[in-house]
Amino acid sequence: MATIATTHAQTDWMTNQPNMAERTDNDSLVIGTYTATVHLDSTDNDALLRSHYNLNQVLQTNQQEQDNTPINFSPYYDHEHLIQHLAQPTNNVKFKILSLNCQSLNAKFDQLMILIAQLNHNNVIFDAICLQETWIKESELPPVFNIKGYQAIHQARHCSGHGGLLIFLKDSYKFKIIPFEKSAVWESQFINIDFENGNKDSLLVGNIYRPPHKVKDDLDLFSNQFTRNLLQCSKYKNIAIAGDFNINLLDVNSTTSPAAHDFPSSIISNDFLPKITLPTRISESSSTLIDNFFCKLKNDSTSSGVVIHKISDHQAYFTCLPIRSNKIHNIEKIKMRRVSQESIIAIGNDIRNATGRLDLSIETDPNVNYEHSWKLSMTQCPNIFQSRKSNSTGIT
Repeated sequence: MATIATTHAQTDWMTNQPNMAERTDNDSLVIGTYTATVHLDSTDNDALLRSHYNLNQVLQTNQQEQDNTPINFSPYYDHEHLIQHLAQPTNNVKFKILSLNCQSLNAKFDQLMILIAQLNHNNVIFDAICLQETWIKESELPPVFNIKGYQAIHQARHCSGHGGLLIFLKDSYKFKIIPFEKSAVWESQFINIDFENGNKDSLLVGNIYRPPHKVKDDLDLFSNQFTRNLLQCSKYKNIAIAGDFNINLLDVNSTTSPAAHDFPSSIISNDFLPKITLPTRISESSSTLIDNFFCKLKNDSTSSGVVIHKISDHQAYFTCLPIRSNKIHNIEKIKMRRVSQESIIAIGNDIRNATGRLDLSIETDPNVNYEHSWKLSMTQCPNIFQSRKSNSTGIT
């Protein structure tokens, strides 16, 4: 993968934007957009993104939003580096959550399955997957959307035609749905996950979707209701709330967006910290941080990031929580067969001999010959190719 030095990236920006004046500090939005869209896959671009367009830097310019605990930087990860990062022993034992606004589960399910299968093939398994904007109106999740090894916690859309929430949770976990205040302007679901094998900690996982209403009354109503939910969460020791909030946290200092200022204030004042610091929705005209994890944990040593792999208009994002379940996920045993040159020759000879016994006349029903060949393959293959069992960590 090609790398781009910071100075070169800045030069490219100036070169490819001939109609723009010399860059100033106020151009961070444009630089962030250009950097994210053009150089998102550059492995040397973290420094540029960190210095120009990251939530930590935005909050540090506002004294009221400063907190004694800094927010960890959450880089962009391509497929290769995502696997390397999540497969590290320090992260592999943590509770891992993936979140995505999928913008129609029906349209994006195959792409989501491919991503999950690729990660599972490399022993990277998410414990929970939170999805927003499933667009599903039925009260029961259609069985076609089940993922093997996961239990589905589905909530039909109700505040918008683009609503709908879904949490896929590994089937080795026990959970309880926690009722919270329902609203006509946003959607939420909460589950409390109990861990076994001596681990007394539990984890409250929330999944949120707020439609992009810009009416001030709707924003105020959401902020007040969500703050009440945070207060209701106070009895839980470990909380992770994922979702698409449609409030750009990078506008926290904007005088034209009071909601962007008040919302993070209410989050931080209730001891929750955002875990994603870079834009999660990137287009040619804007880069916004509207998706996030808000966490309140006994041990806040988390590791988070944004996934470059494009499934919808929103980037997927993840967090690794320092909560160990001490429980091994159920691993399916699959049968594998040893294939050698001798066995290939043997099965070839059997097929040739069987072909000579087939009735190849025009009047013969082809289904009869097919049935004969099928029975031969089913009886001879197990005898020639020896089987053995193997652990499967992927989707088969």
